[in-house]
Amino acid sequence: MVLGKGMHLGEFFSVNESELVSLPQIPVETTSANSSTEVPFGSLEESPASQQQKAQLVALLAEHQEIFSTSRGVTGKCTLIQHHIKTGNHSPLRQHAYRTSPEKRVEINRQVAALLADGVIEESCSPWASPVVLVKKKNGEWRFCIDYRRLNSVTVKDCHPLPRVDDTLDALAGSLWFSTLDFSNGYWQVEVAEEDREKTAFTTGRGLYQWWSMPMGLTNSPATFQRIMELVLRGLPWQVRMVYLDDVLIYSPTFESHLSSLREVFSRIQTAGLKLNPKKCHLAQDHVVFLGHVVSRHGLQPDPRNTDKVRTWPTPRNPTEVRAFVGLCSYYRRFVKDFAKRASPLHHLTCKGTPFQWTTECNEAFEYLKGVLSEAPIVTMPDFNVPFKVYTDASMEAVGAVLAQDREGLERVVVYASQSLTPTERRWSTFDRELWAIVWAVRQFRHYIGVAAFTIITDHKPLLGLRTMSIDKDPTGRRARWILELDPFNWVIQHKNGKQHTNADALSRRPQDPLAGTVNDASREVATQVTAVGLDRESGVPQADSLLTPSSAANLPTSDLITGGQPLEPDSEISDLSFIHALSHDGTGLKELQQADPDIATVFDWRDSRPPRGQMRGSSRWLRKLWTEHPRLSVVNNLLCRGVTSSLTGGAQYQVVVPSSLVPDVLHHLHGGPVSAHFSAERVWEQARQTCYWPSMFKDIRQWCGQCLPCHTRRAPVPKYRAPMGGSQATRPFQRVAMDNVVL
Repeated sequence: MVLGKGMHLGEFFSVNESELVSLPQIPVETTSANSSTEVPFGSLEESPASQQQKAQLVALLAEHQEIFSTSRGVTGKCTLIQHHIKTGNHSPLRQHAYRTSPEKRVEINRQVAALLADGVIEESCSPWASPVVLVKKKNGEWRFCIDYRRLNSVTVKDCHPLPRVDDTLDALAGSLWFSTLDFSNGYWQVEVAEEDREKTAFTTGRGLYQWWSMPMGLTNSPATFQRIMELVLRGLPWQVRMVYLDDVLIYSPTFESHLSSLREVFSRIQTAGLKLNPKKCHLAQDHVVFLGHVVSRHGLQPDPRNTDKVRTWPTPRNPTEVRAFVGLCSYYRRFVKDFAKRASPLHHLTCKGTPFQWTTECNEAFEYLKGVLSEAPIVTMPDFNVPFKVYTDASMEAVGAVLAQDREGLERVVVYASQSLTPTERRWSTFDRELWAIVWAVRQFRHYIGVAAFTIITDHKPLLGLRTMSIDKDPTGRRARWILELDPFNWVIQHKNGKQHTNADALSRRPQDPLAGTVNDASREVATQVTAVGLDRESGVPQADSLLTPSSAANLPTSDLITGGQPLEPDSEISDLSFIHALSHDGTGLKELQQADPDIATVFDWRDSRPPRGQMRGSSRWLRKLWTEHPRLSVVNNLLCRGVTSSLTGGAQYQVVVPSSLVPDVLHHLHGGPVSAHFSAERVWEQARQTCYWPSMFKDIRQWCGQCLPCHTRRAPVPKYRAPMGGSQATRPFQRVAMDNVVL
C-alpha cells in the first residue's frame, strides 16, 4: 500500500467525560457458544416496574440492541424518504466565504475533516455556496455553523401539518405505563436527495463541500422529520403511541401490552434504519413530561415548571420589585375579579413618599395574586392549532418570556419563564441582551412552537431587522450564532411599546434568588480575607473584635435623618463593613471614629432636619457635601450610612460613610493591600462604591493611584521617540479615500 503526501487516513478527537455513555450492560447471547456482546442502555432504577418486569424489559432491549447508538459517529440512515429542497426556477445562490483568522481556518479544516470521516458531508462542485460561520462556545470550543439564510429565503416552505395532539389526549385515559424515545442526531440520519445535495454546499475558502445528511439550519428540516416519524409509526393506533416532531410517547394500560407496543415500535425503527439515543430514552415509567403536560396514571396536568417563576416569586423588598410584580398582575387584570381592590395594598407601596412597610395586608394580596396568576383561566394548556405568541424582554438582571395564545378573544398564558443573567451577560449591550432573550425563549418553548408560525413580540425596535442583519462582521460571533439558530423557525417579529409590554418585562425584573447576593458576595469574600490578616500595623493585635457580620447586618434597624426624604427600605441589604472595622486604629470601633470626626458628628446632630443652605457658608468641603447628600443618609446600628442603588444589580444597598481619619487606610487596602492587585483608579472606585462612601471619593482614589510608587516602577515606560510618519502610495484611482468631519 502506498501512502501519498497529504492523504487523509483518519481523525483523533477528544471526548468529554459527560459525552460518554456510562450505562448498565445487557448481555446478549450470540450464535457462538463462547462469544457474547453487550448493549449499553440507560438505568432502569427510576422505573416502578418489578424486578421480573425489568428483566423482561432488559431482554427486549437486548433483542433490539442495534437501534441504540452508543458512540459518536454511529448514526442511522433512514430508508423511508429523503429530504428535498425545492427552490423552483431560482438561479443558484453563491456567496463568498467570510474572512476568518488563521486560528479559525485551522479549526474549520479540523471540523470539516471530522465531518468527512463521519460520512455526513462530501466534496462538491456545486454552483451553490453558503458561507461557514465559526462561533465560540462557552467552554472555549468552536461551533460549526452555516449561514443558510439566503437559501431558506428562496426555498418553498413545506406546510406539512402538525398532528392534533388534543384529539389524542383522550386516548391516554386508563394508561398506566409510559415511555418516551429520543433519536441520536436525528437530522443526520436523514439523507438529502441526490439532486438537492448541491444546494447544501458550503465554502470554507479553500474547498467546497455538500451535505449527504440533512443539516441543521434548513427551513424544512423539522417538517421532513415529522413526516418520517408518521411513516415509521403509521398503522399503530392512537391508543398506543403519540408523536410530535422528534418527541415520541408510548403508553399502555398494562405492562404486558406496553412491552408489546415497545417491541413493535423498536422493530419499525430498526426497519427504517434509525437509531435512538439511550441516554435520553425513558422506559416503563409511571409519569413523563410530554409537550407541556405531566402524563401520569392520574391523567393530564399542566407542567408545574411552567408557572414556577410566578408561584415562587420572592417577597418584594422595595417599591421597584413591588412595581414589577404589580405590572405583571395588571397585564392579566381582566381575569382577576376585583383586581383593584385586591392589589390596593401593593399599589399603595409604590406611591412616591410612602415608607416601605410590608404589612400582613400586603402579604395576603401578594400571595393571592400569585395563586391567581398560576391557575386557570389565566394559565391554560397549549392548543397546537392556535398560533403562539412569544413575549420577550431583558433587563440588567435577567431575561423574561411569556408563551401565550388567544382563546375566545382573550389572551391566555401557556408558560412563564425567566432566567438570571450572569455577570458577563450583564455587560452585554442592550441589543445583545434583548436578542438573547428571544433566543433563550425560543429554546425554552421549541417543543410548543415546532414548525408552526409564531409571533415574537419585543419592546426593542432595532430587532425588527433581525432577518436581514449582516453577521460576517460580528466581532464575537455571538449574534451570528443566535441569528442562524433562529432562522429555520417560522416566525415574524413585532414591536410593542414598553409601557404595554409589562408581562415579559415583569419577569425580566423578577428578583432572582440564586444571584440575589451577587453584588456583595465579592466584597464579603475580600472582607473576610482582610479580617484574617487585619492586624494593627505596629502592635500586631487583631482588630476584628467588633465585626458586623453579614447575617446580622441584613436586618439592622434604620432611622431616617430627615423627614420627607426618600429613605432606603428597612429590609435593604447593608454593605459588609468587616474590612473597615479591621482597619480601625488601636481597637477603636468604627462608631467611635465616626463620632470623633467633626463633620460626621455635625451630621449626627442635625437628626431630623438639616440647617438652611445659608448656614453652610464657611463650613468644610466635606460637611457641605454631606449636607447635599443628606436626603440619602440613614443611621444603621448607630452608623452613618448612605443609601444607593447598586450599579450591578439595581437593588438597594448601604454605603458606610468613612471618617476622614480612615480614608488613607481604606485607599491602601483597596489599591495596594494584601488582597489587592494595584488595579486602576476606575476599578478601585468601582470596588469602593460597593461598600463605602466619603466626599470626593473618586478624586482621592485617582490621586492615590496616580502617586503609587509600585505602579510607577512596574509600569512600562512611555517611549520618548516615535517613528516618523510615512506616506502610502496608491496604485489605482480611489484605492484610498480619506475625509475629515468638521462639526459646525
